[in-house]
Amino acid sequence: MTGGNTMRTLTTLCAAVVMATVTIGMTGCTDTHPDGGTTPSAAAARPTASATPGLPEHLAILHRPFAATDALPDTEAAASTLDEVVLNSQRRAGAWHGTTYWVAAASNGGACLIAAKPDPASPDNWATCGGTEVPTAEVLVTMEGDDGHPVSLVSDGYTDRGPTALHEVVPNVWGN
Repeated sequence: MTGGNTMRTLTTLCAAVVMATVTIGMTGCTDTHPDGGTTPSAAAARPTASATPGLPEHLAILHRPFAATDALPDTEAAASTLDEVVLNSQRRAGAWHGTTYWVAAASNGGACLIAAKPDPASPDNWATCGGTEVPTAEVLVTMEGDDGHPVSLVSDGYTDRGPTALHEVVPNVWGN
């Protein structure tokens, strides 16, 4: 091997190690929204869907590794879904207007949206599950938020247009 080839190989190897270190170091970072809420970083919030058994293919958020922040809140609403949720499938999607949202796989093949305010006794804590499958680019469940506006759990690829269109507020959760 010539000196030039050795140097090129070392440079390539060093670049690969640096990229791997940066990628691992950024996993789990959060971005702060103007309203004070946080959402997982793009790397954590938008994982590539994998063939994880028992989890809907078109909810990529469910295919990232479970983290401590994914634990459900201690609320009556969250507890009410435990019989319907695939154990430990829930992932914290993020917060919007003081409400934190979790997305979970339903044991019947559908999906669940769980919302919680900081006060565990708040009447604005709620959870809903729906469907028996998760097709791509669809509204899966909708609830009216405490502000009177709809909040929907949507599958990957969903878009909406028009004057009353929903927009993404946290991964897989849309509102207006």
